[in-house]
Amino acid sequence: MITWDKVIDQYIYHLKAKGQAHRTVKETGYPLNQFKAFCLNRGIYEADFVKEKDILDFAKEQMQSIKASTLNIKIIHIKQFFAYLAKEKMITYDVSVNIRPPKPPKPLPRQIPTPEEYVKLIGVIDTNTIHGFVYRTIIELLYATGMRIEELINLKLADIDLDQHKIHLYQSKTLKDRVVPLTEISKRYLDAYLNHVRAKIINFTLAKEN
Repeated sequence: MITWDKVIDQYIYHLKAKGQAHRTVKETGYPLNQFKAFCLNRGIYEADFVKEKDILDFAKEQMQSIKASTLNIKIIHIKQFFAYLAKEKMITYDVSVNIRPPKPPKPLPRQIPTPEEYVKLIGVIDTNTIHGFVYRTIIELLYATGMRIEELINLKLADIDLDQHKIHLYQSKTLKDRVVPLTEISKRYLDAYLNHVRAKIINFTLAKEN
């Protein structure tokens, strides 16, 4: 009887002998031991008794609690494991050969309006009102620079350089800081907002509070 522990240990030894990094070997052992526990719970005590359906059922169970991208990696490790066992004649044949790892979902595309949609959008904004002017300034900034809403909300006066037609965007630790250029029209609206409209909004708010 070739136990699960024996075949997993031999596969791990094989990876180490190939010069695989310690972290890679560790990340490989984790899903294999998970699959071993799954099989033992089904009464499957040897790798040679595993069927394709067992791997698919394991994937379905895992899918309930992890992302598709994480499951994708686990299935790849399991397929590589069974391919090795088949090559070394430790199992009769590779039952995972026809299994395809689930494809991670594609990220949603960024919804950037076309020039026609942009013209329609700004056409309904009344820039003669304070609120309308603010909305138009926001749209011009977003459209011209491609900055995210969160970046716009966190924007500070010190980040804006009207003379150089650019804005500094300072990110979190996981993202890089960047500088985005201003178009002539976005600069014009931002300039007017900072030097005229913003003061009116502040005075109006203070008067309302008093």
